[in-house]
Amino acid sequence: MPGILANVDYEESLTRYRIREVLIEARKHSIGYIDKMKQGVLADSFYVHYRQPILRMPIGNEDMETSLWRFVVSTYIRSEAYSDVSRITKLNGRLSRVMALKLLKVYNSILSKMDRNEAFRQMVESAWIKTTAHQGRIG
Repeated sequence: MPGILANVDYEESLTRYRIREVLIEARKHSIGYIDKMKQGVLADSFYVHYRQPILRMPIGNEDMETSLWRFVVSTYIRSEAYSDVSRITKLNGRLSRVMALKLLKVYNSILSKMDRNEAFRQMVESAWIKTTAHQGRIG
């Protein structure tokens, strides 16, 4: 179940509770692929807003969806929007949950587009293959 954040204990009961909260809210808001998303993604979506995120180093055999999630999160946390949002969501469970849903909607949109558009899927897969091949040469 581990996600991409180094500063989250994914087995802790509070983390499991946060995952459940995010899952319930996401289902209420009809986020399409929510039941297919890994529990680590749900935890990450909350904790990236609740605390200062520390990204875990990529594992050599990381699957494409995890790499895609890592890309979404790393791009987001470097953005001006995240800088503004994180000031009000830190240590605020309700607002962190609200923003978790917004981040999951972005990820959901990408997954949905990959299912609907073969050319887009191939582009993402090609980028992932190049990235993993490059990491293999470095590591």
